[in-house]
Amino acid sequence: MQTESPVEVKVVYSASKRRRRPPVVHIGPSSAGSTKLMVVGLISAAMAVGMYYATWWKADPELRAMVFLHTPLVGLDFDGVSTLMSKAIAPDDGVASEGPASVGAAEDVAAAQLVKAAQFVITILGWEAISTLSILVLALLSGGLIARADAGRLRRAAVIMGLIALGLVVIAGLWLWSRYERFEPKQLRTDVAALVVCFGLLGLMLRRGGCKLGRLAAFLLILSAAGSAYTLNVLVEFGAVKLEDLPWALLPCMAAVFVAHSLWAWLLLMLAPRLGR
Repeated sequence: MQTESPVEVKVVYSASKRRRRPPVVHIGPSSAGSTKLMVVGLISAAMAVGMYYATWWKADPELRAMVFLHTPLVGLDFDGVSTLMSKAIAPDDGVASEGPASVGAAEDVAAAQLVKAAQFVITILGWEAISTLSILVLALLSGGLIARADAGRLRRAAVIMGLIALGLVVIAGLWLWSRYERFEPKQLRTDVAALVVCFGLLGLMLRRGGCKLGRLAAFLLILSAAGSAYTLNVLVEFGAVKLEDLPWALLPCMAAVFVAHSLWAWLLLMLAPRLGR
């Protein structure tokens, strides 16, 4: 009988001393975290759209009418003008001696009216500027949160819808410009709409919706809410809004305006640490 030859087992060692790196596993956000980002992003987008509509389609036309009707007319002090006219028509020695003082008083009245007119107009324009800035940052935050929610289809759909909305806004702006051939208030609110859409698209592209941007959006919302309350006070002071037309006294109405405008900002401040970087 022939005996079987033993099986030889050879172990081959690699000459290189490099070790293979373990495969890198990318762990995406959990479903709970994605849902949270998506909810906060959608609410922020809804808030941005609603605030844009309230600022530029509701408040802006009313405020323009109030500026036109209630801004003090600089230099038109009718009592002073009538006095100066009577002195010019029938001057006498006693009246003539009071002429320089009367002219100086009229100049003081005109200067005071100029300051009050500037305060009225700057308050309204400043509120619109701060409100618009808070809307833009909120749109940027909403786009970044939606993009980070790990929902590819929804992100692509949001980008497509944003591009369509931007195209419609551009077409509307060109139509308004071709119709009026000059700057019109409607053109301004259309341009602001284009900015809001662009900031939302920018957030979707950059995917930058985190703690710092959330806190910035909340801070601007609170600042805009304070501006809303102060603007109401100025409107009452200049007679553009009557106290009897308010549902409550002035201070409770100012507090209600501030709370309603800044409510999402306080919630966003509490949620900001959970939004990540």
